[in-house]
Amino acid sequence: MTPPKPPQTEEHAGPAGPSERARVSHLLVAHPLAAVLPWRLGVFGRADAEAVGVRDARLSGQHFTLSGHGGVPHVADAGSRNGTFVDGRRLGPTERVPLQDGTVVRAGTTLLVHRLASPGLSPEPPLGALAGPFGLAATRRALEHAVLRRAENVLIVGESGTGKDLVAQHLGARLGRSVVAVNVSAIPATLAESTLFGHEAGAYSDAKKQGSRGLVGDAEGGVLFLDELGELPLELQPKLLRLLENRAAQSVGGRERRVELVVVAATNRDLEAAVEAGRFRRDLVERFAHRVALPALHERPEDVPTLVRATLAFGGLPLDPAATEVEALEHLMLRVFPGNLRTLRRALEDAAAGTRDSRLTLEGVRRAGLAERATGALTAARVAEALAASGGNESAAADALGVSRGMLLRAKKRG
Repeated sequence: MTPPKPPQTEEHAGPAGPSERARVSHLLVAHPLAAVLPWRLGVFGRADAEAVGVRDARLSGQHFTLSGHGGVPHVADAGSRNGTFVDGRRLGPTERVPLQDGTVVRAGTTLLVHRLASPGLSPEPPLGALAGPFGLAATRRALEHAVLRRAENVLIVGESGTGKDLVAQHLGARLGRSVVAVNVSAIPATLAESTLFGHEAGAYSDAKKQGSRGLVGDAEGGVLFLDELGELPLELQPKLLRLLENRAAQSVGGRERRVELVVVAATNRDLEAAVEAGRFRRDLVERFAHRVALPALHERPEDVPTLVRATLAFGGLPLDPAATEVEALEHLMLRVFPGNLRTLRRALEDAAAGTRDSRLTLEGVRRAGLAERATGALTAARVAEALAASGGNESAAADALGVSRGMLLRAKKRG
C-alpha cells in the first residue's frame, strides 16, 4: 500500500502593503456634478447617468462598453453618436483601451475618472474652504484622526499652493479654536525669536517699552499655525522643540512659562532631506506625531471641474460656470499645475482675459501653456528611465513624468 503524500506546505505571502489591500474599480463622475456610477462590466449609457442625477442629452442610450481582459478593465465605444474619448483622444470604432488608475473618459458632455480605491468611495463636502469631492478622502481621515485624538502637534505636508493654510483653518474650526497664523519665511532672522516668543520691556535696544507677548502668547488657548516650517532658523528650533514637548515658552529677556495651545505647522519641503543635510533637527520633526498630507492637484483630476466651478462662482472672474466647454475642463484635468490651486486660478484668469463673452473655452485654457500630465501606468521601468535621464535627481524625474515626487517615490518602492 502506497503511503499518503504529506500535505504540501503553502508559501506565506506576508502582510499586504497599502497598494495590495482591497482596491476596486470606481467610475467617478467629475462633471457636470460629482457622483459615482455603480461599477459593472457591460454597456453604459444615458439611463446609467440619469440614475445618479446626471442629465446629458449628448449621451447615447448605449455609449460605451466596459470589459475585463487579464484582470484589467477596458473601455470601448459602443457606436455612440458623439464618441468616447480617453485621456483626450477619441476612440476608433473597434478600438478597446485599458483603464488605468486616473484615466479620464469623456462621453457626451460627461467627464468620468476611473479610480482604484477602497470600496464605498463617494463624493464628500468641502474641507472648510477647500473643495474636493473625491481626492481629499485621505486628508479628511487624517484630520478627523487628529481631532479625535486631540492632537497637540500637527504637521500638514503638501506642495506649494495645495491649500495647507485652508486645512489649518478648517482644523482650528473643528477644534473650536481661533487660529493665529504666521509665515515663518517672512520673518526677518534677527526678529524671529522676538516675533514668535515675545520679549520683555527693554530686553534689547529696539524692544518696545511695554514688551510683547509674541505670536505664541497671542495664540494661547487657540491654534498657532506656522506656515513654511522648513524655513525656521536652526538656532530657534530648540525653543520650538521645548514648546512642542512641554508647552514651555520663554520670551526674550524673560522666564520660561507654560502655555496652552495647539501647534499646527505646514511645509512643502522634504524635512527628511533637511535633517540629513543638517538644516533641521530630527527630534523636532518627530514631535509632530500627527501628519496630514495634501495631494497635488494633478493627482486628483476628478476634483478639477468642482474646483473650476467654485473658482468661477466665488473668485470674481467674468466667466459663467454654466457656460463652460466640456473640452476646456477635460484639458485642465489632463494638465500639471506647478503651483496647484494658484496655477489653476491663473489659468482661468488668462482664459477670462482673452474671451469676448463669459464662456470658458478650450482655446482660452490652452493659453496658459500648462504641461500635460502623465496618463499611462507609472511603472518601475518608466521611473528608472526618468531617473537615469535626470542623473538621479528625483524632483527633475518627477517633473519629466508629470507626477509629484511622492508619487515617483511610491512607484519606485513598488518596483
